[in-house]
Amino acid sequence: MNTVLVILMVGAIFCAPPFEPDPATTEAPQIDKTTIPPLDTTLASIDEADPEKQDEKEIENLNNEVTEAPTAQAITVGETTISPPEQTTVPIPRLAGKERKALISHLSAYDLNNIDQLVLTPRQQLAIVQELEHQQLGLAPFTDPTPWQRLSREQQLEFNKKYLSLRQDLQEYSRNQFLSLPEERQEHAYNAFLSVDVQTLSDAIEREFIRERGALQDHRLAEQQILTDQQTLAKQQQHAEQQQLAEQQQLDKQQQFAQQQQN
Repeated sequence: MNTVLVILMVGAIFCAPPFEPDPATTEAPQIDKTTIPPLDTTLASIDEADPEKQDEKEIENLNNEVTEAPTAQAITVGETTISPPEQTTVPIPRLAGKERKALISHLSAYDLNNIDQLVLTPRQQLAIVQELEHQQLGLAPFTDPTPWQRLSREQQLEFNKKYLSLRQDLQEYSRNQFLSLPEERQEHAYNAFLSVDVQTLSDAIEREFIRERGALQDHRLAEQQILTDQQTLAKQQQHAEQQQLAEQQQLDKQQQFAQQQQN
């Protein structure tokens, strides 16, 4: 059987027509020449060969990274921009003498400068701090200092220096203003007095002095006008009364004359 298959295959090969190539010119397919750079395996081989150096490299990469704390940024929703809330500093409250006395008067047996062994509330600690500050000013226990006494020695000297540099009329005006203000406004006035230079302070006080003097003059003129109007009105009323009295007297005379004629 195998012999028959071999004979048939040989006959098929010799009976096939000869292969003739296509007369048209065929171009050999072009292969893109892509240059592949050589891989630098030096570091990789070193890292793979030495795990300690690989760890050092990772640590160095971590050290080179700068981590920044997240900051609050404005958020835009539609056409509305929502700004982050501003961080404000809460002012320390000033405790009055009566409140300090109620908080720490029972601690009179202790040294207020050494209270580490005592268990105190934050408000009691604040009362002790403020009480010690007031006693350093020479004040009696549990009394409130005036706005002038709350100023430091340096602030008091600076205030006097600026005050004496003003003109005499501005000094008198400033003094009257300070004396006429309530204590809560005096403290604000002292701070404003100390926060600006002498020239700015002098200009501001002079403008206020001129404005108040003008307002006072206008008030006086208005009062004088009111007084003049009242005097004029009184004269008119007096003249009207005199005229009415004269008319009444004239009428009485006419009535008397008429009665005499009838008699």
